[in-house]
Amino acid sequence: MRRHPEFEPSCALKTGSCPRSLHLAFHFKGLPDLLMCPQLKQFNLNKLGDAGVFKCSGCPTLSKTDSSGYFGITKEKRAVVSDSDLVDIQSINPRIRVDIRYATANNFIGKPVYPCAKCYLRRKVAMKLDRIQQRLEKISLGLKIFDGYRPLSIQKVFWDYCPDPRFVVPPEKGSRQNRGAAVDLTLVDQEGDELKMPTAFDDFTDKAHRPYERLPKEVIHNRTLLESVMCEQGFIPLDSEWWHFDDAEGENYPIEDISLDQLA
Repeated sequence: MRRHPEFEPSCALKTGSCPRSLHLAFHFKGLPDLLMCPQLKQFNLNKLGDAGVFKCSGCPTLSKTDSSGYFGITKEKRAVVSDSDLVDIQSINPRIRVDIRYATANNFIGKPVYPCAKCYLRRKVAMKLDRIQQRLEKISLGLKIFDGYRPLSIQKVFWDYCPDPRFVVPPEKGSRQNRGAAVDLTLVDQEGDELKMPTAFDDFTDKAHRPYERLPKEVIHNRTLLESVMCEQGFIPLDSEWWHFDDAEGENYPIEDISLDQLA
């Protein structure tokens, strides 16, 4: 277990769905975002009153707990995990692949606009994708994400380049991606190769529209499968882009303009 020079790791924690790991989340300046414990099956997790806060017992890695069940940290400094936190999707499920196109020149604007290739989403949204990934793995498939949370200042860049509300939400309105509650993604096989879809990402032609049917059966099947698993977890598909899904609760989150490198 790694230790911080100022104080010990907390046992206030949030569990991921991966049966091989336990995510310990910290909200204190200078502490690591995550610590991993391989002893998840040996934990006894008891939910406390505050949402997302647990105490544990029974793990040899964290055997020295105080009387409250927390590890070496005072009540005032316990971490509280919120559904609205912006989290790196790969800290929730590292098996979800990312190909953040706006950190490269391979996008409709033709240049990088993100400072790093990370996908951040609201924790509750990320957990839904975690469940989708686990379901897809049962049929030897998985997710690959092209874009997640988008700072409002980047939305303005996109609007200046393409002021068309069919493809870019006006920045004065703000989108669910500016709220960390929308995602652009596709399906991949076990090797990480993308399944055949109607078009490439960021294609603005009619072929990218969901009602478009002049496609091979395999492509329609793949598009339908992606839409089906996303809708089961409460995502709303965008008609004009087969890759885009909004979380149905997205309007509950505030619009943000935090740079991705500040979150990294």
